[in-house]
Amino acid sequence: RNNIQVGLLSRSELDMGRPLADELKGPSHPVWVLHGGDHFTVLWAPKSGIGPANMPEKVDFMHWNGLQPNRALTRLQLRNCSLKPPLPAPAQYTPSHWRPKVGEVESIVQALPADKQARPSSWRTHSYELALVTQAVVADDASEERPAHVPPPPCFEQGPLPPEGETWRCASCYQSRFKTMCFGENKAPSSRTCTFCGKTQADVGWTLWQRYADLPPELQRRIDLTHGPKIMSILRTRWPDVEVSLLGESGHEVALGGASFDPAMHSVPVV
Repeated sequence: RNNIQVGLLSRSELDMGRPLADELKGPSHPVWVLHGGDHFTVLWAPKSGIGPANMPEKVDFMHWNGLQPNRALTRLQLRNCSLKPPLPAPAQYTPSHWRPKVGEVESIVQALPADKQARPSSWRTHSYELALVTQAVVADDASEERPAHVPPPPCFEQGPLPPEGETWRCASCYQSRFKTMCFGENKAPSSRTCTFCGKTQADVGWTLWQRYADLPPELQRRIDLTHGPKIMSILRTRWPDVEVSLLGESGHEVALGGASFDPAMHSVPVV
């Protein structure tokens, strides 16, 4: 197939499972239209960003959003990024969902509300509520078993019971939420028995809270996708391990999502 001059990266690849053609991810010029779902912006690497002074893993880009009220031209630096043509997609679809094991993370429920309020744009400094796979979930899943050559996902122990009287979420109720619309949150002052299903904490399990920094890389990536800015998830459809920073006029670098990101001084590029 012929190469093209301008590429395209789309959030639909994640949201709807629609893969883009290899040519769209590796155009002849370092220019991409970014499709955020409801409108389009433009990302390009200026000549100064691809010269010999740049390492292959670090490239400077410009991002333009012409739509009000977020109209802005933003200078970005992408790490773990190369302008070399991407590897072609596999010729045949490879399954990525396997029957889960007890202790895997079934869902990332939410970020700690107090963390979001205190540091709204610094998602990598937050704690997250994790719902683990229980035996009931395994029994209901008819997927194929994970092959021996596929690395297993991170697993967690349920651990000791939460402190008596504190808010806790019933794992059994949460895992049937799509059928019942009950999310199983037992607010303080609570008892050891779920208000909704009438089962005890020890029998049904509960969600866990973990700091982002304490999670394994696989789960950090999931949180980057669900709680990070849309531009990062779109860029990772082209560069899977990319890290995004804002660059000031003086070249000062501010990484998205970290403790140093101040929303009063910096704006996350909107796509």
